[in-house]
Amino acid sequence: MLLETLKHRLIVSCQPVPGGPMDNPDSVAAFALAALDGGAAALRIESLPYLKAVRPRTRAPIVGIIKRDLDDTPVRITPFLADAADLAEAGADIVAFDATSRTRPASIADLIALIHDRGKLAMADCSSLEDARAALAAGADCIGSTLSGYTGGPIPDEPDFALIAAMRTLTPYVIAEGRIKSPDQAAEALRRGAHTVVVGSAITRTEHVTSWFADAVSRTANALDQSALAIDIGGTKTLAALVSGHRVIEEIQVPTDPSGNPLSWIETIADATSAWRGRYAAVGCAVTGFVEDGNWSALNKSTLSIPDRFPLVKTLRAVFGLPA
Repeated sequence: MLLETLKHRLIVSCQPVPGGPMDNPDSVAAFALAALDGGAAALRIESLPYLKAVRPRTRAPIVGIIKRDLDDTPVRITPFLADAADLAEAGADIVAFDATSRTRPASIADLIALIHDRGKLAMADCSSLEDARAALAAGADCIGSTLSGYTGGPIPDEPDFALIAAMRTLTPYVIAEGRIKSPDQAAEALRRGAHTVVVGSAITRTEHVTSWFADAVSRTANALDQSALAIDIGGTKTLAALVSGHRVIEEIQVPTDPSGNPLSWIETIADATSAWRGRYAAVGCAVTGFVEDGNWSALNKSTLSIPDRFPLVKTLRAVFGLPA
């Protein structure tokens, strides 16, 4: 019945960055309550101190885990029978554990038996379809894609939607978890067959989310620093292009009005390229005629009537507000 209440709902994993400023019981409890206020149906809480901080403050279902870094096994999530017993005693409704086939201190079957003996549900955190199949055979109530990509080699960037879909062929109780960073990805997990979705870092690890935005801003800033508006004012037409490095991103062409003047030609191209504002960091201009010290003069006034020593660079800077 508990699993049915979580169908197509969100579980928020409240696990702060170890050693970070939010790594304390009060912060975890605050994250948990905020997540529930935002619409989460359940919580995933790591460690006994944090579970004990959250449990008295809510009746919402809690998935409990304990993480350990051990010397003789790569298994980190609820590796010992005592861990599972302690989580059940502290109030976890579901006890999650590493269900990979790696060397482990307690068997999957024994963990599940103990969890069931305490009247709790057993969630198997899996890395593969083989893990999931074995965990279900041992009696797991639900299976998670939690450990896909975390058992060796480079960690992927995207959720393992293929594993989620494959797990759905084994049981309806598939918990999508791992690298789900956006609402679209959470929705896609449901479309692939997930019973419910767990989101952690994208909601409760402020450091991680901030780094995603900071990296995006930095990458974009670097690209903008290398981008320019390139203009060619000719006798019959004026061309403009948004250029980044060696690539032309967009381009446009407008007639050069022979009855106009340099300021009007520059203002015309500024209007024509107004949609590109903010996407370049400098302006470069090629013109018919002669430029000396940023001043423009005609070589042939029959092509364009340009006053001697028109302040081309100064005018470009004034019109576009950027280096020229």
